[in-house]
Parts: sequence; C-alpha cells; structure tokens
Amino acid sequence: MRIILNVKEIGRKIGIEAKLDTGCRDTARERAAGEALFHHLGDHFATMEQTAKKLKALFGGKRAK
Repeated sequence: MRIILNVKEIGRKIGIEAKLDTGCRDTARERAAGEALFHHLGDHFATMEQTAKKLKALFGGKRAK
C-alpha cells in the first residue's frame, strides 16, 4: 500500500494531489488501516498546500537556478 503525493504548479496555483494505491494482495484489514491513515493525513495535506502557497507568495514565484 502506498500514498502517492504530487505537488503541481499550474499557472499561479499550487496544488497537492494525494492518491491511495492499494495492492492487489492487501488484506481487508490492511486496506481499512491504509484508508483510515489516508483520511487522517488529509488535514496535513491541506496544511502543506497552504504553506506552499504562502512560500510562493513570499518569494514571488521565482525559481532557483
């Protein structure tokens, strides 16, 4: 079981996309535990997205070379 995070910058917006990837051989208990953890982490993902937006605003969206 994996939780996959993608941080995307589209135009002026920054977004965090999270996916839960369950394996075909995971048991029902493992899937339930993974889903519970994924939902619990949802608040943290939202906080990370807000922090990324604040950092981009602070640095003006310039990329380091």
